[in-house]
Amino acid sequence: MAWFTKSTPTSMKPKFGLTQRGRSSLEILGSMQKYSSSHLLETARANFRNNPKAKALDVEHKTPGDRDAVRSRVGKARAIADNDPVFRLERFCQRFVALEIFANALPAIEERREQFEEFLKDTNASPACNLELSSDITVPKYHDIEWHLEPDGWDGYDLYGALFAFALGPLVFRHGGYAAVNVGDDLYQNRRDSLAFLPKKKYGRIYEPGCGGGTTVAVIHELFPEAEIVGSDLSPLLLRMAHLTSSRLGTPVTYKQRDSTHTGEEAESFDAAVTYALQHEMPPKENIKLFKEMFRILRPGGDFLIVDPPPFAEVELFQAVILDWDTHNRREPFFSATLLADWKEDLKKIGFENISSAAAGKNGFPWVIRATKPRQIASLAA
Repeated sequence: MAWFTKSTPTSMKPKFGLTQRGRSSLEILGSMQKYSSSHLLETARANFRNNPKAKALDVEHKTPGDRDAVRSRVGKARAIADNDPVFRLERFCQRFVALEIFANALPAIEERREQFEEFLKDTNASPACNLELSSDITVPKYHDIEWHLEPDGWDGYDLYGALFAFALGPLVFRHGGYAAVNVGDDLYQNRRDSLAFLPKKKYGRIYEPGCGGGTTVAVIHELFPEAEIVGSDLSPLLLRMAHLTSSRLGTPVTYKQRDSTHTGEEAESFDAAVTYALQHEMPPKENIKLFKEMFRILRPGGDFLIVDPPPFAEVELFQAVILDWDTHNRREPFFSATLLADWKEDLKKIGFENISSAAAGKNGFPWVIRATKPRQIASLAA
């Protein structure tokens, strides 16, 4: 979900903020995360690289292996890292911050509930921005999880939009250094760098499944201002926040509450589809369904871009350990399973071609996979 920064237009910012009491504890947690994920983590990384057992294991990791072999190496690497007190201290700090941010942010937002409720009223300021919610959606069981340790999940608190935009985003997450996000990363720039992998300069229609709070949609519009954009998500709360933000920014987009594996869109009706940080939030089997659905709605020659944390096999072992840690400690149940998957092979089986992958940033993040729906399909259909 987006948050407000110095570059946010004045029209988007409220004339109030958190109280000093609400802000101070989050600033401390943000500083703790920054120190932990920079100084402590880099010391732990150096210790791991200098460990003889880790060095031997890293040589083995550079040799291609199947899913089970990669999983085994990551497990052995985790055991080595766990013997380092610096690594354990750094991971303790990460876990502490991940838990405490919500314990502190929720009361901070509640202190200003009336002001936030008024500010977040969706007045549909831009007629070019539409929102379609549905009461017919069957929410998959995997969606009902306290993702990222959020109490009661994405839709469990009516002011989560304000909580991320005014509290956690600018005071904690802006430092980076959590999950796959590197210290100092600008998440908007991450998106710009990732979307640069789209091969064409212009697209008629672009679809984003799992659009969340609309951050990626904003960047898509920035880079492809003439494109018609449709974003979908299962979460009504996230969609309402996305609609509010896009309306106030004047971004022309249609938001729909849809299951990304059954979008309801017409076949061959989009020129590109983009996912950002979505794959690791879904079970592998559901991802395959999503890929097939994107293949269906893309026109022949259409491009598909997948942006997610990097596969374990594509990063150094210590980084793989960091990513695997999130599965067990930051309520990311499908993180490891998806980072062990071979999405390129799955896309090939579905029918995509010209499949490639590369890192758009440091330590493999963002990891970008690009694929194209064959043009021959048009002549075959005729």
